Amino acid sequence: MTVKEELHQIVDALSEEEAEELLDFLNLRADPDTLTPDELARVEAAEQAAAAGDYVTLEEWRRSRRR
Repeated sequence: MTVKEELHQIVDALSEEEAEELLDFLNLRADPDTLTPDELARVEAAEQAAAAGDYVTLEEWRRSRRR
């Protein structure tokens, strides 16, 4: 499978909301140096989860997507 084919699979599996979020990120619609309150809250939640050991590695995530 090529990289583009894998990307197509990932995009096809996204909900409309997830696709919109991804497109916003890729287009860098917001000022990349400024986080919105929602983005800041999500970063803080991710940091807390990581500190508590509640995370998966990139390789674990990739394996879970192949199933």
